[in-house]
Amino acid sequence: MQAMAEMPRYESHKKVWALKIKKVLKDDWGIGIQFEDPQFSNRVFTNDQLKNRPVPEEGMYLVQYEDGYISFSPGKQFEEGYTRVN
Repeated sequence: MQAMAEMPRYESHKKVWALKIKKVLKDDWGIGIQFEDPQFSNRVFTNDQLKNRPVPEEGMYLVQYEDGYISFSPGKQFEEGYTRVN
């Protein structure tokens, strides 16, 4: 058996937009997301839009990258990797 080498390590330097998810409502068509910050309206995603993405859960973050791509990140990992800027 060969020992595996350590994978290359990366440091995040991206600027993203993100909202912490307060509640996720699921039905046969997709999901609705309510955010902790009440000034932002709910978002709806169809099952087709969620293909090949992690299923969002309460406490995760909806993350939008500069190119418009949207992803969902676990809360702890997001908070450890990003600092809010204003």
